[in-house]
Amino acid sequence: MNSKLSDLITLPRICAAFLGVGGSCWAMIVGVAMLLSLSEPKTGLLTMLYFLPGWIVYFGWMTIATGDHPKPLSDRFFWLLSSIVNIAYFVYEFQPWKWLSSPRQSLNLAGYWWLITGFLSLICFFAEKNKSLAKKNIPNEIDHQNIQP
Repeated sequence: MNSKLSDLITLPRICAAFLGVGGSCWAMIVGVAMLLSLSEPKTGLLTMLYFLPGWIVYFGWMTIATGDHPKPLSDRFFWLLSSIVNIAYFVYEFQPWKWLSSPRQSLNLAGYWWLITGFLSLICFFAEKNKSLAKKNIPNEIDHQNIQP
């Protein structure tokens, strides 16, 4: 595969595109909810603070998908942040420890979304680690030509 093409088509970019498209659907729903909450200043502020980490992650997915992102922080840090944010939303909303006492509780679409995004973000976190190791050109075999007797 052409090295330029292999830089464009990576697992993290494909996942970022998928999550960006799904996140766009959520962004429309959350955006409307945020606008409606502005009628009450205290509620509006709390709603915006609650959704702020999600918006940051959403814009991160979009910039990684397009490849136009600046690199002030590493992509691995972003994927770790994405995973933490989405798993935190899941834990806060669904409190999985309560399932032990009430196993009939089921997930809704948001719950599945947060689990999938958290899981894909962790996969991309490890994929970025492997990509950075490959870029270091660490030899896997000893170069026998440079060994002197």
